[in-house]
Amino acid sequence: MAEYTLLYGQFVIRYPDLPKQGPEPDGDTMKFAPADQDLVWKKITRRSGRPPKINRRGISVRLEAIDALETHFNGTHQELDGGEKARDTLLAKLGFTNIKYWGEHLHNKIQSADQDSLPGFVLSNGIDANGRLIGFVYSVTKSKAARTAGKGILPRATGLPKRPAEVTDLESLTISVIWPKLSRRLVVFLKETGPGLEGFEAWLREDGVDRDDKMFRLDTKENVRFHDILTIKGDTIALTVQPEVIVIEPDPADGSGR
Repeated sequence: MAEYTLLYGQFVIRYPDLPKQGPEPDGDTMKFAPADQDLVWKKITRRSGRPPKINRRGISVRLEAIDALETHFNGTHQELDGGEKARDTLLAKLGFTNIKYWGEHLHNKIQSADQDSLPGFVLSNGIDANGRLIGFVYSVTKSKAARTAGKGILPRATGLPKRPAEVTDLESLTISVIWPKLSRRLVVFLKETGPGLEGFEAWLREDGVDRDDKMFRLDTKENVRFHDILTIKGDTIALTVQPEVIVIEPDPADGSGR
């Protein structure tokens, strides 16, 4: 049975002493300063063998089972309208108000807000492969209801069963509304190989940890790899299942599976 730890601390969006070097919150990741860092070091399971990436200012919390559109990743981004709305919704739910951003090259950093930090709790059962605290705040029924009702970004979403996404180059990803995990893989692939999807499946298969993730399908109770749930035809790509029926397994602590 999984063990969960409840941590108290401060959610942080701005460093007053370093206003242009503070956190860059998005729709699924927040900076958190735990009141007792020893709990993070001693109580939280290191599921991939990676120690917590924590310092005196805190640690990033990655929300489990939520993958918001990327506002910043590897020098690029996905559709900003949906990504920024996800970020703004998360910050509002945490209680932050009157937030202003620097703009231009610092458009993800916060210039001012009514609060630089706010108290709160994180329920966690582990450290992920990037040293972030895994946080739980999610109900899958709302995701299904939103899809049925066609709310939010879902009417624009592609790369799904019966709705493939056309991906020709990096620029096409900057306006995309596709599963962010798939988008992140495509960003790295296109930067390495150039335009087009030729060879993408083979590229995934080359690395069973950092690319071709192990997954579990809730609908069929099958263990699969990332490439197993993709359909690629020319410059179009689509998942064969909806993201909410996929559980992504943690990276192995010993790095096996590549």
